Amino acid sequence: MKNPAEVHNIIYNTLSSYLSSNELTEAITIWEENYSKLSQLRLNAYMNDIKDLGSVQENKQLIYRLITKQLLEDGLTTREVVDKTQKASDDNLCCTFIVFAKHMLSEIRSDQQSIAISHVQTLLRSKKTSSKDIKDIITALKTPASAQCDIPAKVLRQAINQIYMVLCEVIGPVQADSILNKAVTKTTEETGSIKKLI
Repeated sequence: MKNPAEVHNIIYNTLSSYLSSNELTEAITIWEENYSKLSQLRLNAYMNDIKDLGSVQENKQLIYRLITKQLLEDGLTTREVVDKTQKASDDNLCCTFIVFAKHMLSEIRSDQQSIAISHVQTLLRSKKTSSKDIKDIITALKTPASAQCDIPAKVLRQAINQIYMVLCEVIGPVQADSILNKAVTKTTEETGSIKKLI
């Protein structure tokens, strides 16, 4: 099962094709308040709660299938295999991570950026990342520099999630999703692909 931030993003992106901006905000608010913290995913109940918004009712089955398909993609088995065999340096993932993270951080105040970077640093230390790699990444996030490192893709994904969670806390989940989507687009344009990071 994907983590809460990934589930939130999948629901947001899927519904954005069927709802206006105000309706999407309402739908995400319903998700955050009633479903995001439940131990089990209650997608049917959620779809019933938002069926009167936009064109959800007439596309209910399609939306349900689209969300379910994305939730099942890159399941744990596949991801575990990738994490064990793929190092971040194989595809210059560290540089891609820096580009992606900077695009996300550029949308918030400097004090909020410091909080997010501190969360990333704490995560990397908890994963027993080498002090050199931690220093290189933190320096690159704070300056125009880039970084080379040998950190597993799984850890870099977790670092992205840390930044995303800080964004949700300081500016709210709807704006955080908007920033995340912009960062995905910009990073893809600059690096070619970020599939292994998200």
